[in-house]
Amino acid sequence: MVRAMWDTCLPASSSLDVLTGLPDMADSISNRTASFEADLIDMELLLQDTSMVGGSAALSPLSVFASNYERRFGEKRRIFILSEGRDILLKGDYHNTTTVGVDVKPDQADSPLEFDETDDGMSVFALHKCSVSQVASNLMALCRQTMDDAVDPRSCAPSAANAALPPQLYRTARELLDLYRAIVPSAYGSEIASVPRTAAILHNDCVFFAHNCLTLGLEYKEKFPANTPRLRQLCTFVDLVPPFRELAERAMGSMIDRQKAQLYEVVGSRISILGDALRANESVVEWTDAETALTAGTYHLRHISQAAWRPVLSRDIYGRAMGNLVDTIFSLFLDQVMNAHDISEPASHYVGALFRNTTRTMVELFVDEGRSASGSSFTSRPSSYTDSAALKTARSSCNYWEKFTAVGEFMYMSLSDITAALGEGTFRSVSGPELSKLIVAAFDDSQKRTDLLRLLSPSENAV
Repeated sequence: MVRAMWDTCLPASSSLDVLTGLPDMADSISNRTASFEADLIDMELLLQDTSMVGGSAALSPLSVFASNYERRFGEKRRIFILSEGRDILLKGDYHNTTTVGVDVKPDQADSPLEFDETDDGMSVFALHKCSVSQVASNLMALCRQTMDDAVDPRSCAPSAANAALPPQLYRTARELLDLYRAIVPSAYGSEIASVPRTAAILHNDCVFFAHNCLTLGLEYKEKFPANTPRLRQLCTFVDLVPPFRELAERAMGSMIDRQKAQLYEVVGSRISILGDALRANESVVEWTDAETALTAGTYHLRHISQAAWRPVLSRDIYGRAMGNLVDTIFSLFLDQVMNAHDISEPASHYVGALFRNTTRTMVELFVDEGRSASGSSFTSRPSSYTDSAALKTARSSCNYWEKFTAVGEFMYMSLSDITAALGEGTFRSVSGPELSKLIVAAFDDSQKRTDLLRLLSPSENAV
């Protein structure tokens, strides 16, 4: 009977207009329930409970429902909203995305003192332009609609649901966000762990929710009327920010680690003995394997960039993530070259050309889509990378870029060139011991080499 009353006597409409007639409906339900129970008692179909609770006769379940009719309305509305949120999460296509945020352009490295009149100083607080799932967008819209209902004057009227509806709606809005953290990582766990695009979408969703939670409480706190002072004090979503940020970092961090492991397998396994092969005076199979490894690693990164990360991630996050993977390839090659005991002159020229081609290829991964006339960053190459914004982005995103470039340039230098380059700061990213080891491996013993090594030996810091 109570279930039937829940289904039929509580309004199914989600409109707040039903609140105006709720007190009359509550009185009618209470009177009709009391009359119905009296008839059942007279017909001896219902035993009268004579036990005392708090000095009065205990109420039957039907009477309890009728006496709390307005509160039950709030509970049903909460369940209805949470069910709608669950349907969004489970029935929506998580792979469909929509663009959110604003396009925050990178700093102009060539003109740091240039004043941008269009910048109001708030860009540091902006959500950078990225793609989030349509599921997350719809859930956030439902959360905001729930908060709009919570601050609606019809919800906060003294006669409406005994003033219990606004706290229930506020609680429901928070629970909608908890639903996302409970359902999505579980429902799409295997994809998040293995598919770069899905991991990027989850990351962006969490950043999107965290960004909204920072100000959502402040946005609605002052909209609550004066007769709800506790909600005006307690309304906040800031405590949900750390869990969302942690989930975002964990998803993206795990995916980067997975891609790095694949690069170690694709690239590292093919160049494991490259360092020993650099003593050869002519091309050997290990040199060819290194070129093949570079081609395979570059293809892998291009695929991730084009199909997964570039269309989804913000410019800043994409640069960090891709820079991390590029550094992985750089470190694999640097380890082989820096630990080589003997580097022949042909091998030096080979390594120099290989490193130069590698940097030119990697720059393509950082070409801004907005700068490509054809609309695609990867369909055409800029005529020169030395002056391109892509090169600046690559240098700032990759920790090993300067070191990799310096070692590549070293391979074309004589001892006199190296001495001159030291004064120009070319090898500032290479430590003294590392540079000394390269000099010993690449040059025969001579007085000039001894003098240069003596110049480097006192310093253990970067040159």
